[in-house]
Amino acid sequence: MRKRLLILLLALSPTFAESCMDRGAGDPLSIKYVRDIVSDTTSVGYRRLRMCGTDGVAGSMTVFGPSAETFFLSEKLLTCDNFDNVNGRAVPDGLPDFAGETVAVVSDLANEPYSGYLRKSNSEFLREIAVRSFFDLIDTTALVSQYDRNLGERKAGAKVVVLSSSYLSAFGYYDINALLNASGRDIHVISPVHSMLSYASARHGAEMNLAVWTTPEIVEAGIYPAVKFSLSADYPELDYEVLCPEQGQVNDRIISFLRQYKASGKTAVLDAAIVDEIPLPASDLNSALSELWDNVNDSLIVYKSLISEKFEFIDAATAVIAECEKTMRSSNLFTHRIAYPAAEFYATIPVPGMAQADYGGNGLYTDEFKYNRAPSSDLETFLLVKMKSRTLPDSLAEGLMALTPTMFENYVSD
Repeated sequence: MRKRLLILLLALSPTFAESCMDRGAGDPLSIKYVRDIVSDTTSVGYRRLRMCGTDGVAGSMTVFGPSAETFFLSEKLLTCDNFDNVNGRAVPDGLPDFAGETVAVVSDLANEPYSGYLRKSNSEFLREIAVRSFFDLIDTTALVSQYDRNLGERKAGAKVVVLSSSYLSAFGYYDINALLNASGRDIHVISPVHSMLSYASARHGAEMNLAVWTTPEIVEAGIYPAVKFSLSADYPELDYEVLCPEQGQVNDRIISFLRQYKASGKTAVLDAAIVDEIPLPASDLNSALSELWDNVNDSLIVYKSLISEKFEFIDAATAVIAECEKTMRSSNLFTHRIAYPAAEFYATIPVPGMAQADYGGNGLYTDEFKYNRAPSSDLETFLLVKMKSRTLPDSLAEGLMALTPTMFENYVSD
């Protein structure tokens, strides 16, 4: 057990682990698109990568992924006050943690939702989407419109890239880091799953026992086995129990979670559980768990014995904020400007000019075209553009208005 969790702690550093990522162009776990780029230093992709990072401290904290998750995490980054801005202690100080920073909110409208790629057994193209998009995130130009490829405007290149979806933790994070490692570029990429695991390891030590609380969709997609597989060559003992609690009231869901863990046959007492169910906050679960034990009855005593006294639920927002704070402080990436954090909005948009049948009524791709695109093709199918207040589909905008009021207020006034 000690060996397994020490391995876990080493595996989940902010830059992954050098031994894990240092496989170069011949890395059999990298997708062909990445291998082709790093094996040809004269390629457009390689030259583009070598030119990145010119904005330095003035760069943006860039959040990328499906619209809902991206707006949600961006809202947290924009409004959080979990740390002292002077010394970095985990104590609120009345100021936003990322005061003076620019949060670039990049919604992947052209390619979301990601579950369809797994259902079509096309995870390689999803991984390629992450890498292709990464080039746009670190670039310093975005198009004003997908209809004029020559009309662009200046944007801040990313100094930190936050992947907002656990799909990208499993299908993209590894490939982006393999690309950066092989090219010698030092850009920080933060993944929700890896951040939660790292946060749990830092708080509960090398002897920690861990579980995952997630959704049926995430279970079906195989996110956590995929993360484990990408580490298997270097960290064969990495392990965690993935559970999907039933829907219902918070107390009932916690009991369902504990029942499922007991039914798994695991006997180790749990120290923490990462919560991969946006927007469910771990704070709600921790409060409900505390109240549950304050009023525990005989029928629940058996479940109380499954968790340690310091057990806690940990969500992606909390862990990502902590990872951003730690990364930016250790690398001296804070701007130190005296201002509230600002938001800028971008989106991936389908390339015009495809067959008419490839587009739906909302101007986005049909599922048939979107999920069946071939990997490693020279065909460019999406572009990064500056988002306008009318870019989001109405149905999505309505949901975001309630979920992320601060972000949506910035979005409609942008």
